[in-house]
Amino acid sequence: MDSLPHTVSCWGNAHITPGIEDVTSLHLTFDNHRIAMVHSSWLDPKKVREMTFVGTRRMIVYDDVAVHEKIKIYDARVEVPPHYDTFAEFQYSYHYGDMYVPYVKQEEPLKLECQHFVECIRTGRKPLTSGREGLEVVRILELATQSLRNGGVPVHVNGNGSKQTLFEAESAVPAAATAHS
Repeated sequence: MDSLPHTVSCWGNAHITPGIEDVTSLHLTFDNHRIAMVHSSWLDPKKVREMTFVGTRRMIVYDDVAVHEKIKIYDARVEVPPHYDTFAEFQYSYHYGDMYVPYVKQEEPLKLECQHFVECIRTGRKPLTSGREGLEVVRILELATQSLRNGGVPVHVNGNGSKQTLFEAESAVPAAATAHS
């Protein structure tokens, strides 16, 4: 998304062990009316690791569990008429076109991650993701837990939601202000 979320909301239920939610729904809001929704369930009998990206002209489905065809690009969208005088003239136009499956070389993700880590140590290159991004993920998960414990109430993310990291946003706020947030 190229930015941090503005708010984090999380709901869930603990069906097996009290206090440990085994089904959750996470909702993140971003700039420009963008959202991300994550459904997680330890109990679901079907293993699903799928992401759907909805754009203005295409939709992409990434299925991490699929052996082949992990990425599918759909020429699917909804077009709104540019002009109409009456409600009777207003109709959405649903466009369903082709589906494209690009070739993706199948490699073990953990192996690639370890190779990249070693290569960065050898060459001094900056890793694709650093400890800073890891810290941001943990902070978002902490905010999701806070929301979950408060019945799904949205929690505002520190900072302005720009490319600024949570770590930078927190270090820019005086200590007295962070004690009340």
